[in-house]
Amino acid sequence: QKKTGYALIYASLVLYILGGIGIFSGVALMVLMKGKSYGEWGRMDSFGYVLLFVGLSFTILGVLFMRIIRNRLPGK
Repeated sequence: QKKTGYALIYASLVLYILGGIGIFSGVALMVLMKGKSYGEWGRMDSFGYVLLFVGLSFTILGVLFMRIIRNRLPGK
């Protein structure tokens, strides 16, 4: 039970941190690379939007996961 709890805590923390990195890199791509294209893949600001919303989703998922773990796991 205790090892599973720690694994879930670390997983939610990793989701939260990856979400924050995604948000900031998405905003940076939207601001700094506006109008520039990356070969035939598309414009960089559109990748910024994707990173922003995926990062936001990961952050929300990480926070919800932390709240669920906090309420479900036994205390000290």
